[in-house]
Amino acid sequence: MRHCPECQIKIATRTSRCPLCHRILPESTDPGVISYPEFDYKASRRRLFLKVLSTLSLTGIFVTTLINWLTFSGQLWSVVVATAIVYAWVVVGWLTFKRNVHSSLKLMVHAISITALLLVIEAFATYNQLVSHLNWTLSFAMPSVLIGFIIIINIWMLIKRQQLRDFLISQLALSVLGFIPLILVFFNLVNPTYMAIGAAGLSFATIIGLFILARRIVVSELGRKFHL
Repeated sequence: MRHCPECQIKIATRTSRCPLCHRILPESTDPGVISYPEFDYKASRRRLFLKVLSTLSLTGIFVTTLINWLTFSGQLWSVVVATAIVYAWVVVGWLTFKRNVHSSLKLMVHAISITALLLVIEAFATYNQLVSHLNWTLSFAMPSVLIGFIIIINIWMLIKRQQLRDFLISQLALSVLGFIPLILVFFNLVNPTYMAIGAAGLSFATIIGLFILARRIVVSELGRKFHL
């Protein structure tokens, strides 16, 4: 390792001039040790695996779309395959394991995404029975998903009360979405109606409970989020 007497620095490379003052460096008998960052084999293999998996996913979407187009009989089942792959990548693969995204937001996105995925499956998997299957999704699947995730977040907030602020906005958003099945009842899109009533009842109870038990926190967070 060479030493620059003018700049009083040590140079680990094999250059003959100082990188600061550009003077010629005196010879040194010290070979020095040039260290390099360790190669992360696990990260490299993980990146390679994701590249291979993404290639297979895109290939799968292309192949299924092509087969569906060549053998089209009134059903766009390839849309279901493509939607499921995108859901697996974006929501399950990317969002779930992303560290800087709060758990409350993850749960809310999961609830919305699962509902959307079920709607797509029922809409495109059985084209000839579109109306009846959409009725099943809107009457049972959507309310059940919303009820389940609202209950999960409520339990989470009770267990971790110190994190109430972090879950508040997502829970209020989910509770508002919980009224959608009841609204669809008035458009005759939901039958039977007991699941829609259950989702709306739980949403109402959650909103009222938050305002009664944590009114100051709710008002403070809403004001901060919406600049009121």
